Amino acid sequence: MVGLLPQAAQAEVVIGASAGEAGIDVTNVDYDESDFSWKAFGGFRFIKYFGMKVEYLDLGSPEASLPTVGDVTVAGTAWNIAAEGVLPIGEHFEFFATLGYVFWEFDTTEPGIFSNDDSGEDINYGVGAAFIIGTHVGIRAEWQRFDAGGETNVDVLTAGVDFRF
Repeated sequence: MVGLLPQAAQAEVVIGASAGEAGIDVTNVDYDESDFSWKAFGGFRFIKYFGMKVEYLDLGSPEASLPTVGDVTVAGTAWNIAAEGVLPIGEHFEFFATLGYVFWEFDTTEPGIFSNDDSGEDINYGVGAAFIIGTHVGIRAEWQRFDAGGETNVDVLTAGVDFRF
């Protein structure tokens, strides 16, 4: 039955993983650090041009030495659910944009002095591109951004692979 549908109407499941860097910028305390980040994701493309995805993001544990506070570590994780619009360019390349809702959690520590857990939710958006090898594998690069608590911006830049079924 699927073979009888036009290509634009064929749905597919997408799963994958990416790794890169998460930058955390807290504007009111001059904290702007980055660390290794990774994510795993899965989703469903309803049509060739639109889908939904769910992601788990490990935002790393960037460390900084702040003049008034001392050594501070901010460890973060997030769950994101997003809509994804896709613009295919030929058979092997595509651009995509995402708009979603992220649930984040950060643990801020200064060893021996304090520890603070903070969590919240906000809008998440991003853009990316993928090179499709055959019909089932994509090599992708993506940038995402969300705000965490008003004074904190989080930028995630990753590269990875996805599998399409």
